Amino acid sequence: MQVVPESQASGRTAEVFGEAKAALGIGYVPLPFQAFAAYPKFLELQWQLFKPLLGTREFFELASRLCAEAYTYVHNYFRVPAIRDGLAVAEAAGVTDLFWKIEPSMLLMLTIQMQALDGPVGSSQAPHPADRVMVAGVPEFVNGDDAPPPIRRVLEEARHMAELPYCADELRAYAQWPDLLFALWHALKPAMQSIFYEQAVLRMRESAWTCAQEIPLQIEMEYSRMTEHGMSSEEIATITHLTELLVRGSAVGLLNVAFAKIALEGGNKAEAQESSEPEERVA
Repeated sequence: MQVVPESQASGRTAEVFGEAKAALGIGYVPLPFQAFAAYPKFLELQWQLFKPLLGTREFFELASRLCAEAYTYVHNYFRVPAIRDGLAVAEAAGVTDLFWKIEPSMLLMLTIQMQALDGPVGSSQAPHPADRVMVAGVPEFVNGDDAPPPIRRVLEEARHMAELPYCADELRAYAQWPDLLFALWHALKPAMQSIFYEQAVLRMRESAWTCAQEIPLQIEMEYSRMTEHGMSSEEIATITHLTELLVRGSAVGLLNVAFAKIALEGGNKAEAQESSEPEERVA
């Protein structure tokens, strides 16, 4: 999947990145914006439509509803051991809180986009301005290609199990603390192999679909509108497919962050089970 990293953005793309960070109250550019930046005309249209929505309190309230549902589902259907040891836990908790804000927002935004590709979504109401709360810190992302082999194996395995062409932001951020990443993956891997995990992904997507219909502004991104902005039929088809991938990725990311959040809060089981697999370590 082609992306435009923030460090390589220029012109209007750099401006959109800055405006998106300000609207979300964060210090980095989420992956979906970097992916759509590979199609500058679409990025401009996307931000033109979504900037007003991200300025509403209602958008973030709907995203918070998705958070609560993901947390409840993971807590009720998966065994989550506690992750308490190590100096990295406090730092990882801060990173988790950041993704706890971003993943549901991206899932909701992308689901709205997916519906808007087929026709108008939302309704005209009187929205309330969003509360601007900055989330401190910018996470350090580990590049899987340059990571030590044990970390690279975990990131690749997670990517394949999630059925995605890219590695999730949250796992690349946790990879800056290898022991924590290995402990989290040791617990998360069986959950992802469970039938309940795919059911959870579908459930979060369905909930986001319902929330999308409750947004206080109307958004429409039909084929004709995109062609008017200079996009070819091939670009539109690619953007549609990319939106579908990123919706899935955001649903997976939200569930994984919920799992990590519960683990860092003490888990939902008394004792972690002993592993029969060798523990990973960075040489």
